[in-house]
Amino acid sequence: LDFLKRVRDKYKIGYYPGDKIVVIGDEIDFKFLKYSTVNDPETAYVQHYRSLKFLREVYIEFPEAYVCESNHVKERLDMVAEQANIPSFLLKDIPEILDSPKGWKRAYDWFIEGVRYCHGHRIPRGLNGMARAIDQAHCSVVYGHHAHAGIQHVVKNDIENGKLKNFFSMCVGALTVNPL
Repeated sequence: LDFLKRVRDKYKIGYYPGDKIVVIGDEIDFKFLKYSTVNDPETAYVQHYRSLKFLREVYIEFPEAYVCESNHVKERLDMVAEQANIPSFLLKDIPEILDSPKGWKRAYDWFIEGVRYCHGHRIPRGLNGMARAIDQAHCSVVYGHHAHAGIQHVVKNDIENGKLKNFFSMCVGALTVNPL
């Protein structure tokens, strides 16, 4: 959280009208949903409690954000519900599970000022993945998920006007912390 606050303050993010903060996904891990062999009934409660404790501090510092759905949160919940044949109407929504403020909006991806923001778990790793992300979105792309970070610039025909246009694909990496 200190790192996120320092970045926000250094670059004055959110200080000006129209600034947007994008949470690139995996805001929590939900490890207990992935490792079904773990047979500790407290694991889910402990992980959820620690996650909420951290997230509530984040919510205070960042009351408004655009959140990209990710593999460690939404997809893990959906996968476990499907495996257990639990209908969606019996499940809480993610904002309720994570006690998210109303200012945190969630979607698979966001298009902001001509750039697509998504978590990136469906984008292959490396330069090929970065180029494919542009090809799929037909615009510049910012994503995370991968342990590496980088930027690739590409000049392509713009579908809208048929002229050459500069696009970029940026993997911001993954901000990981192991509080256990």
